[in-house]
Amino acid sequence: MRASDRDFGGSAVLQADSSAEGPPKQKLSALPFRVSQAEASASFDKYHSGNFFLTQPSAGLQRVKESFLPFWAVGAKVDVRLHGASLGYDSWQPVYNPATRRFEQRLVTNWRQVQLNAAWQRLYSQTDEAMQVYASYKYPRTDIQRLRPGKLLQQATDFTPNMLSSPDSGESRRVGPFHMKPATAIRFVTEVIREEEQSAASDLLRSQYRADRVAGLQMSVNPSAFSASPFYVPAFVFRSFHFGAKMHTFVSGLDAGKVAGQRAYDEGKTAVLAGLAAGAGILLSQGPAVFTAASTWIWGIALPMTVAGVATHYLASLRLTWARFWQQRERDRYAEQNRSAGWDAEWVHAYSQYEEQQRQQDQREHSDFFGQSAGYGRSFNRSDPMGYYGALGVEPGASKQGIQAAFRGLALKNHPDHVPESDRAVASRKFQKINEAYSVLRDPIKRRQYDRGS
Repeated sequence: MRASDRDFGGSAVLQADSSAEGPPKQKLSALPFRVSQAEASASFDKYHSGNFFLTQPSAGLQRVKESFLPFWAVGAKVDVRLHGASLGYDSWQPVYNPATRRFEQRLVTNWRQVQLNAAWQRLYSQTDEAMQVYASYKYPRTDIQRLRPGKLLQQATDFTPNMLSSPDSGESRRVGPFHMKPATAIRFVTEVIREEEQSAASDLLRSQYRADRVAGLQMSVNPSAFSASPFYVPAFVFRSFHFGAKMHTFVSGLDAGKVAGQRAYDEGKTAVLAGLAAGAGILLSQGPAVFTAASTWIWGIALPMTVAGVATHYLASLRLTWARFWQQRERDRYAEQNRSAGWDAEWVHAYSQYEEQQRQQDQREHSDFFGQSAGYGRSFNRSDPMGYYGALGVEPGASKQGIQAAFRGLALKNHPDHVPESDRAVASRKFQKINEAYSVLRDPIKRRQYDRGS
């Protein structure tokens, strides 16, 4: 389905060209706006006046757009095997200095090689910020990545037409196109996973071997069981101009404290600081007498002030040009994969479907851990006197995360407002039972009492 053909209502303004494609509509989810336009404007003003050197854009604020920005949330299972590494131990040792003809204390690192056979497995959740990737090339990735929702993704709902009308302005909200295929997003997070596991391995070795440094890691990192979910993040996009350069500032529609984008700096203040720094340097190195020469004022102070002022004046334009260069380079780098890969691979799911998959995996892992000897499995009914575990569809050994995921999925499915009127009586009874079960099993003390039958 083409992004421009999605039926989100007649008032929707879709920011996509006619050839853009995207994930199937039924797999899309979105986070609703929680921030008002007034709160976002206050964050914009604070962002551009946060310190002495900042200034408001010269042409002022031109436009504010409420937009939904596309993201991929990726989950994965990773198998890691650590084979060896070089460990460094720092110590202060006397070293002879031929220049001074004296022994001097210097920090020396002694290295030794260790062979290992360590292995572990880790699950990366879609709610981890590092696993959420901006799925377009319209705005600079470094800016938009700062708006990642992290665990707030758990609040995502179906993307519905009523989300597209702004209560503040009455205008239609924009919907950004998915330019990035899920396979490309997986390549992004695979790099993140490798860096994370290398850092974890280094921390592990430093802790276990009391080493000061770790180098030459010999390890294999094998991500698998990928799951990708497309979702939209709400944002306010402020457009302004500073000496002819277009600037964008982004304020999260979920958290007004998350702001990103270009800033404008006052060239006058920057020039004065450069002049003062240059004058102080001359004073400390050559003394006050040097200031009697005109050349000192011209080349030592006036020139640094001029250079700093001009550079600050054009900083916004230079940053914009640099951002466009990297955007195009990134787009070209993944162009072939974005053309050839599909939108609807078997591992692309709506977010709620991913949670269900994760819950089932947690159940299997905990079942394997406890085993039949722990009283689970065939003795399920005796361990569930009120049917609370059964109401949530989990076993008594389920983890807290598994119970939470099961409750969210069942609550959404059985909410009386989400079913036909003819089924509301049944759904209401189920919803009440689910809430009753969750209120007990979410609390560790109540759950222990329930498991003991008290």
